[in-house]
Amino acid sequence: MPEPSPPAPPSRITAEEGELVARLRSTLGRLEAGLATISDALAITDRHGRLMWCNQAFEQLAGRPRLLLLDRAITSLLPPDAEGQPLFNLALLDGQTTEGRNLRAVLRHEPLRAVAIEWKPVLSDPEWPLVFCVRDISADLTSEAMRQEVLRIAAERRQLEKKVLACAVTGLPNRLALEQRLALAFGQLREYPGLLTLLFCDLNGFKQVNDEHGHAAGDALLVAIGERLQSCLRASDLVSRLGGDEFVVLSQGPASPQEAMTLALRLLEEVGRPWRLEDRILHPAMSVGIAMTDDPDLGGAELIRRADVAMYEAKGGGGLPVALHDSSLDLRSRSREHLATWLQRTLADESPEREGLTLHFRPIIDLGDGSLHGLEAILALEPPGGALQRGAEALAVVQRLGLAVSLGRWSRTMALARLQQGPAAAGTSAVAFQVSPGELKEGGLSAELERQANRVGLNPARIALLLSEEVLSDPPAAALMELEALWAMGVRLVLDGFGAGSIHLGGLARLPLAMVRLHPSLCCDPGDNVHQRRLRQAALRLALDLDLEVIAEGIETEGQLQELRSLGCRWGQGPRFGPPLP
Repeated sequence: MPEPSPPAPPSRITAEEGELVARLRSTLGRLEAGLATISDALAITDRHGRLMWCNQAFEQLAGRPRLLLLDRAITSLLPPDAEGQPLFNLALLDGQTTEGRNLRAVLRHEPLRAVAIEWKPVLSDPEWPLVFCVRDISADLTSEAMRQEVLRIAAERRQLEKKVLACAVTGLPNRLALEQRLALAFGQLREYPGLLTLLFCDLNGFKQVNDEHGHAAGDALLVAIGERLQSCLRASDLVSRLGGDEFVVLSQGPASPQEAMTLALRLLEEVGRPWRLEDRILHPAMSVGIAMTDDPDLGGAELIRRADVAMYEAKGGGGLPVALHDSSLDLRSRSREHLATWLQRTLADESPEREGLTLHFRPIIDLGDGSLHGLEAILALEPPGGALQRGAEALAVVQRLGLAVSLGRWSRTMALARLQQGPAAAGTSAVAFQVSPGELKEGGLSAELERQANRVGLNPARIALLLSEEVLSDPPAAALMELEALWAMGVRLVLDGFGAGSIHLGGLARLPLAMVRLHPSLCCDPGDNVHQRRLRQAALRLALDLDLEVIAEGIETEGQLQELRSLGCRWGQGPRFGPPLP
């Protein structure tokens, strides 16, 4: 076996190269010494304003040695102006013009201290670092008129920055201002360890307010929400409006996830107070995602992303509208992104049969004799390499992607085509579909169903539409007209999840409902606690007293079936009758 060759000897620096390195070091040393004698404070930052180098005068201005200043935002290193405000905004450095910028500011009135700051990009460097020069101009302001001129210019600059960094509707800090504040907060986190908390707040139902009452009403609601959020916070906390119906709260107050959750619940309670709009009372609601970090290197963009992921979880979780970010949420987020990409690609396929996009059918059973009464068509999504998602879970995904209308139409077309040769066409069975809020608000659902029913020869009275409380709770005028048109056609409208929501009794009497479907939590074993049994009995009695037929969802055992039948429930679904099948 041949012996391995010996390692190559390390490359040696030639005498000429060594002399060149020595001369370069000497030159850099003289340059450093020369810059140290300049009275102006000099600094070089990256294009985002993080310090890369500074001279001795800048160290004196910042009050710290260079090693403690590196990689920190330059705005956090410079002293504030005479009003206690930063000399300029870090967010304004991005998109820097080739000419650079300059400003003058008063740091102290008595005795007078004023500075001029100039910065320019290094255009020869592709990274566009910025060179700053801070010069003391106190001695140049020899008269009161000159000092007042500096103050006037500084005030005008402050007003301009305020416009750039404020939301035009609410007056709250905007995204640019939030990014600047985050940069400063992470700089402080590096020096003073602690926790930084960001709460991503998404207002629910804001589009409906705009659509029904106009943009002026929507703007007034945004202002009220901003004020309510601010009323719950400390003076040092920040409320920012990112745009649309999204707000962000940045706080260094909570010392633990429990304290952050307590803050989120306080915000939810305050925002949820009734809000009067002319002669109507609205009940605002929002979903909150929480992200916390003690890592000064995490960065503002990542903290916002994490809170946004948590907010998505809170919005779709079906329980408390608050969620705290952890690594498991990132896994679910990546899964949703994968599903979204596949779904958009699949929908672009114009063929009727689309791989991985199918319908499953769940039986609806007559509890009196055990016969098949109808079938519920359930959207099922199974992307390549992904897990099966169907029913409410799949519907939540397509609603978030804005595809609920097109997929709802596709589901009804495919289901009725499948059932055309089965019992549904003969009029002996009903077919049920879930309907998203967007389908009612867009309009045209009644006309579409009429065409579909005529095409397959199905009596519209055999069609049932399952409507969530979100759809039926204070529906906009367009949605209400659509419901009335469906009712006039004979389509049966079903309130889904009955007994677990908060729809008011007046709404039940006012809406053109034919049936309710009990929430699965009410279909428990007869041996459960007395309180749960009474809730089940009360829900059934209320529905029957309103002449509404009842479907029980989630029946698992014979005992559940017998009790529900004895209470007057006519129809049922659940594992007791078999799983949904393609």
